[in-house]
Formats: sequence, C-alpha cells, structure tokens
Amino acid sequence: MLWRRPRRRTKKRDTALRPNKSKKRDAAFRMTVVLVTAAICFSLALVRAVNLQVYEAEHLSSLARKEYTGALTFLPQRGDIADRRGRQLASSVEVYSLYAESKRIENPKPVARQLSQLLNLDYLDTFEKLSSNRWFVWIKRKLTPTQKAEVAKLKVPGLRFVPETKRVYPNRDLAAHVLGFVGVDGKGLEGLELRFEGELRGEKGSIPIYRDRLGRTVYREESPERFQPAGHNLVLTLDKTLQFRMENALRKAVVEQRAKSGMAVMMDPWTGEIMALSVFPSYDPNLFWKFPASSRRNRVVVDCFEPGSTMKVFTAMMAVESGSIRPDEAIYCENGRYKVGGHVVRDTHPHEWLTLDRIIQVSSNIGALKVGMRLEKTALYDGLKGFGFGEPTGIDLPGETRGLLRPVGNWVTIDFATICFGQGVSISPLQLITAVSSVANGGMIMRPHVVRRLEDPKGKVIRTFGTEPVRRVVSERTAKIVGGMLEKVVQSGGTGSKAAVEGYKVAGKTGTAQKVDPKTGRYSGRNFVSSFVGYFPADAPKASLLVMIDEPRKSIYGGLVAAPVFKDIAEQVIPYLGIKPDQVYMAEHEIDSAATLVPEGDRSVSPVISPAEEAEDPETMPNLLGLDARSALIMLAGRGMEVGLVGTGVVVKQDPAPGSALDGVRNCRIYLGEEQSI
Repeated sequence: MLWRRPRRRTKKRDTALRPNKSKKRDAAFRMTVVLVTAAICFSLALVRAVNLQVYEAEHLSSLARKEYTGALTFLPQRGDIADRRGRQLASSVEVYSLYAESKRIENPKPVARQLSQLLNLDYLDTFEKLSSNRWFVWIKRKLTPTQKAEVAKLKVPGLRFVPETKRVYPNRDLAAHVLGFVGVDGKGLEGLELRFEGELRGEKGSIPIYRDRLGRTVYREESPERFQPAGHNLVLTLDKTLQFRMENALRKAVVEQRAKSGMAVMMDPWTGEIMALSVFPSYDPNLFWKFPASSRRNRVVVDCFEPGSTMKVFTAMMAVESGSIRPDEAIYCENGRYKVGGHVVRDTHPHEWLTLDRIIQVSSNIGALKVGMRLEKTALYDGLKGFGFGEPTGIDLPGETRGLLRPVGNWVTIDFATICFGQGVSISPLQLITAVSSVANGGMIMRPHVVRRLEDPKGKVIRTFGTEPVRRVVSERTAKIVGGMLEKVVQSGGTGSKAAVEGYKVAGKTGTAQKVDPKTGRYSGRNFVSSFVGYFPADAPKASLLVMIDEPRKSIYGGLVAAPVFKDIAEQVIPYLGIKPDQVYMAEHEIDSAATLVPEGDRSVSPVISPAEEAEDPETMPNLLGLDARSALIMLAGRGMEVGLVGTGVVVKQDPAPGSALDGVRNCRIYLGEEQSI
C-alpha cells in the first residue's frame, strides 16, 4: 500500500474560523448606504416640512379655509329712473335665484327631473350641474314667486335661494330707446342703463358663509335676506305724458305711410332738455332678447341721414349773418333748372326771381345753392361746424354719431352747391333739432341732455345736470329774421302748411332727402327720408320738435308726410304745457324781444335768458308769481336749492317770499294753481 501524505486540514479549518474581511467591508458599506439614505430622506422631509410650515403656510391655510368658508356676492338693488315729474320709468323688484350645493345632493336624477319640470329647464344640463360635486352652482336666476314656492316645497338639502333684483319697466316700450335695458347679470347694456351703469348699479356686496362638518351652510353674521345695497336714482328731463302722446302719433304715421321707421324728438330750446324722444318700431326692454337689434337702436342718436331741405335754414342763417345777402334781395332761380360743374340741379317747381324768404318758403334748391355759394367754402364749412355738424352734441346717451361733414379741401364745385341744400352731408336727428333750436332761442347752441339730476336712495341730490350753452352761432337779429322766414313756411303757400296749428304761430321747415342705394352707390329713386322740424309758439318758443319718417310709401314729401305728424303732436302738447293762444298771449304780455334773446356782442358762450326770466340778484329769492313751472325752475337754476312743486298751473305762492335773502336756504316750495291766493 502506497503511502499518502495526509491532508492539511488544519489550515482549512483555520481559514474558516478566521473573520472574512470582505464581508466586513460589505456590511460597512450597507450600513453607510442606509445611514446616508436615511439622512437624505430626513433632510428632504425637513426641507418639505419647512416649506409647508413657512413658505406655503398661507396658501395651504387658504385652501383649508375654502373647504369650510366662502362668500355670497350680491348685486345691489339698481337705482330707479323717473321722469321729470317723478313718475317711474324703470325700477327694480326683489326676486330669488336658485343655486345648488351639489355635494349635498344624494340623488341628483330625481331632483334634476323635478327641477326641469318646475322651472322649464333642460334635464341633462340640470343633472350635470347637480352631479358636479361642487359647493356652488347656479340652477336658475330670478325665479318668479310661484317657482320659488314650488321649489321650496321639495325640501331638498343642498338647494338654496339667494335674493337678487330684477329690472322692471312698468310702461313696457315707453321711452325704451332712452332707458335701454339690463342683462340677466344686472349690467346695463343700452341707453341710460349703460351710460349711467356705475351710478345706477352701486357697489357690489358680499357676506361670508361657513360650512359645518356635514357641509351645511351656516350664516354667522347676517342672512342674505337682510342684505339690501342700492344704487343711485336718475330723474330725467323726459315727460311721461309727452312721451306717450309723441309715440302714439309717430306709430300711427309710420303705419299709415307704410314706412320703414319713424323718429321724433322734442327739446326745450332754452335749456337743451329733451322733453320726449321716440323711435318706431320700438321694443319692450322687459323682453329685449325677443326683439332684433335694429329695433333696439336709438336712431335719433346713433344714425345719420342727409338733412335735405332742412339744411336751407342754416344756409340762410350763415348768409344773413355774413351780410352776403339782404333778406329782401331777389335771386334768379333759373326756371327750375341750373347747371353746376357738369351736373344739373332741379327744383320741384320752376321759379324765376325769389327773395330769400320765398326761397325758404317754397324750398328752392337753386335759390339755396346760389345763396350759399356767395360764401367762401371755408366760411360755409366753419358755419356748419359751428352749428354742430360733424361733431357729437355731447348728449348723455351712449353711441352718439358724429355725422359726416367732409373736410373742405375735399369739396368739388358740385359738393359746394349740393351741401347748401342738404346733399353730400349727413347729420343725426339730434344734431338737427339742436341746430334748429338755436333759431328759436336767439342764436345759441345748447347742449342737449336727458338727465336732470342724480339722487341717492334717500332722495338726496348728488348731482344736477343743468343748462349748458355751448356757443353763439348767429346774432339774435339773424335768428329773428330767419325765424320769420320759417313762419312763412307754415303759412298758406309754404311747403309746411300742413304743420299749422290753429290759433298759434308755428315756425318750421320741410325736408325731403333721397337715400343712397347701397347696391348701386347712387341716390335711390324710391327711398326717401321725409322730415319736418320747427318750434312753437313762434313768438315765445316753448318746444322744438323734429319728425322724420324713413322710407314712406304713400308719399315722399316732408310737407305731406312729416308736417301733419308735427301738427298732431303739437296740438296735443300745447294744452298740456299750458301754452295760451297767440291772441291771448299778446293781450296779456307785452313782448319785448330784446328781453327774450341773448344780448348781442361777441360770439362767445353767454347765458341764455328764457322769456320768463328777469335780471335778479342771485343772492335773493326772485319773484316767481305768475310764471309757469318751467320758467320758475329756470329762474331758480344755479341757486343751489332743492325745489318742490305743488299743484299745476302758474305760480300763486312761493316760499321763501320774493326778495328774501338766500344765505343758508336750501329748500324752496312753489305752489301752482289758478291765479288766485292759496
């Protein structure tokens, strides 16, 4: 047997028993990794904690507050709008709107079905809102009392009401184009509602609300039913009665003439106050969305038309004022046919020699252009600008047009000629009535306005909007001369004889303007604008009035279409305003024309004196006895007093008494009645 060396087990055993250095290193590494990882995680947690507790604390707190707090925002009760006598034209009533706290509605399907039936809502849309898992969602705004009562009977947790206001126009379409309307959110969209949005709306308000752990809303401070903010009120220059009578007359005329539309506006020539303004077709601002935009447009303010022969009034005034023609000078009118710059101008009826008053009376185009072309182009242009053409009047209604008066450098000979009798220039009805009122008041352009004053909810006057003379355009002598010519227009043989009112002197001018056909760019042979503008009574004007009928079909001439409407309105207005017939007026008053017109001098702005005004010390109470209400109010303008009127008629008693010192006096009461003591 061969001998074998024994195995060296000792060494192997020794190796197994000795610690493994690599294992120690692995364990150390793992420990290091764990510690580093733990340190990093701890550092990140620390950084995140600092970020949450320090840098994002406010943001996170606000998020938490949103879970249990909120606010309900309320639109204030919109201010009222009243006419000059305090009669309501627009007001606001309290209604309730329905909203849902969707998170609290457990079974949205049956609730959506019931609401859609009660409130005439779309079922799918209502179901989507109720299933939105939100704390606040509108279901329907401004419910009727019956709808609110029916929904309340459901007693569904999560359905809640909030008070709001709804705009109401109690007279429906009366003065709709002046008033405008508001949208479902209570914001003014047209007319005075838009122009005085900030004043009428007032300031928004809100109250805090809180939710308990079940999501129920809790009012800690006050309930929404007690929250009633309010805006300011407007008192207008419009008279509801005059407005009603004007609208009826205009509606009747448009229907009879089968016309496209009609416009009428009445102004106090001494103050610029708009007494009535009407556009037909009209609309009901309570249901404005049911009417086309064309019916809602205030065409008196925002539209412009060629004035036609009414422009001859201003051509005559400028010519007389400049001295380029004498009132008794005769002009050869070419037997009705006259060539100007390659174009032929025609008159409706041929005439030979006509004086200026006859040119106006029979409305000769050829006579008017010959008179106007005696002026320099720049003089005619500057004169038209002075009358307010090509510039806004500044009325307190939105969207006013400037009209179209091209720069004089762009005029060719035919432009110069046709502008003299009302073609080639476009003006708004408001610009026309404002300019004609300068003839009535002695040569002053007055800024038109429809708002008299702004009051707070308690009736305290915040701001007044008084008479604002803009500039003198002609002397009172010129205005008187041209005014006499306008009286002849309404007399027998004049184009406006159908505007005559028995027992009263009326001054005015007819207009018949061709409209441009948008398809051809040429004057239409079918579409015309027929107008009549004037004032009454001629000796002591109380009102200027413009009537325009757009695209009449039975006739086209202003004297046949618009003049009878002018007469219809004037016959209704005269007794309402207490205007006495000319014979009675002349017998009771010694008319001193120098006292009724603005003193002559330079052509700068100067105050206008109404026929009833007298020179008075502004620090003492004037004598108002025997005056009508309008004249009395004019005399008190600028004295800073609140005036109360009692009764109708003329002033028979006043407090303070005539001649009293006004230092510290803030209130005045005027008693009206028959001429006898109260």
